[in-house]
Amino acid sequence: EAQVIKHGDYKSAVEPYLRKSMSKENEEQTQNYLDDVWDHMLANIAQSRDTDTESLNKAAEGLIIQSLDKAIDHKLIDGLKYRDEILSEIKELLGIGSKDDINSVSLSKYSLLPKPSLNSGRDKIAVIYGTGTIMAGSGDDQTMGSARVSRAIRKARLDKRVKAIVFRVNSGGGDVVASEVIRREIELAAQAKPVIASFGDYAASGGYWVSCGATEIMASPVTLTGSIGVYAIFPNLNGLLNDKIGLSFDEVKTNKYADFYTGTRSLSAYEKNLLTNNVEKTYDTFLELVANGRDMKKTDVNAIAGGRIWSGIDAKSLGLIDSYGGLTAAINRAIDLADLDTYRIIELPEQKDPIEQFIEDWTNAKANSRIKEELGPLTRYIQPLKSLTEMKGVQVRLPFEITIE
Repeated sequence: EAQVIKHGDYKSAVEPYLRKSMSKENEEQTQNYLDDVWDHMLANIAQSRDTDTESLNKAAEGLIIQSLDKAIDHKLIDGLKYRDEILSEIKELLGIGSKDDINSVSLSKYSLLPKPSLNSGRDKIAVIYGTGTIMAGSGDDQTMGSARVSRAIRKARLDKRVKAIVFRVNSGGGDVVASEVIRREIELAAQAKPVIASFGDYAASGGYWVSCGATEIMASPVTLTGSIGVYAIFPNLNGLLNDKIGLSFDEVKTNKYADFYTGTRSLSAYEKNLLTNNVEKTYDTFLELVANGRDMKKTDVNAIAGGRIWSGIDAKSLGLIDSYGGLTAAINRAIDLADLDTYRIIELPEQKDPIEQFIEDWTNAKANSRIKEELGPLTRYIQPLKSLTEMKGVQVRLPFEITIE
């Protein structure tokens, strides 16, 4: 049992935790986002393959492309060749003999090569990465720890040689207090120098909260963003532990509500009312921060908020982002705003030692491989369940996950 405290406008977004199927409203917003992603993908494929979106859509709608010949007919591929034919064509393009070896390097080895400096100037552009669930503490490369990320932003702000900051965000949100700690540092940094928030695949809820004070926001047309909403969730494990496992709980307490957050009983009406008021106030704060950061009216923000998700396409028309572009475009924009001719790029927070990171990645990969062996296709559902059990208190995060296949 999950006890969710929410404000009225955010109801449709948090209902996936409580419903066995999508609500009508959630289905509508997800469909709209998916349609934007599909249209954008079709347009890019049509342009790169010299075809049209209508024929591609018809082929997908009728599952027409069931053979490689059909793929050629619809211009999705250029032809069919064996490996030796591909190698011969490469050698011909390189102007080497048929018996000569191709001088090549594997992708894994190429990724280990030192990154060339774009320039050697004394001035710097700081690229700061904020990835994963937003949480208090240090976090790591897969989570946006407020202490670690805010420290990196502060370091870049106080460094006089850093002339602009690019804040690369890939997050569906998380803890509200941690989000505000990071947002405050972005606000202070934007007062001192240009700060470009660069959205990756998604920057929603808390991911948008931490970014709304940036000088400018850039995203791709298919970035999932928005989800300006707040909720609080408190798992009630009493039924599971008592009825299923046989564990029961007694307590001795000094005050009536000393066991408010234990998770071993249902919330009282008074406790729910307290939390609802807290959620409403936090939501109001969220609206104000977005309105101030985006130079919008609070009422206009509220009209597009309520926890609703938007594609980058819709976000641009609604004023939630300024322009389209990936990380490279965001860096170029930061260079323009800082009016730099020579510069070098630094990445923060500082990355781990390569050997240490390799061992950690290898260990994690091995553990994940074992999980996949045991659970197969069910593996994808483990992380969301794990995240649910870790939630406590007021949250600004996506209450669902979207997987596009």
